[in-house]
Amino acid sequence: MALLAPAVAHAEQKPRDLAMETYRFMEAAQGKLDSWVKNVNKADYFAQFSNPAKTIAAKWPQPLKEEYYDYADCYFALDLLTRYTDKAVADKSWNDPVQVARKTRFGNALRECQRDLRKML
Repeated sequence: MALLAPAVAHAEQKPRDLAMETYRFMEAAQGKLDSWVKNVNKADYFAQFSNPAKTIAAKWPQPLKEEYYDYADCYFALDLLTRYTDKAVADKSWNDPVQVARKTRFGNALRECQRDLRKML
C-alpha cells in the first residue's frame, strides 16, 4: 500500500503546478549550468542535480495526457537539460557540437516554457 502513495501524490499535482515546479528548478539550474558541467564532482552532480531533475521528470505522465499539452515545453526543456548535463558531466563533452546544439535547444525550450506559463495565467 505504501508503494502506491507516490503515484497518487503525483497524480494529484495539477499540470500548471507541475510545470511551475519544473520551470523553477530549471531556472535555478540554468545559472549554474556551466559550473556544474565543467567543474563538479560526478557524485555531487548526480546527488544535487541529476537525481532531483529525474524525480521531477518522473512526475510527468507518460505519455503526456491532454491536460498537460499546454505545458509540454516545460517537460521537454527538462528532458533536454538532463540529457545535456548528464552526458557532459560523464564524458566532459560540453564543447561537442551535438551538446552545444542540445544546450541551445534547452534554452529555447525554457523560454517557451516560461511563455506557456505566462500565457496560462
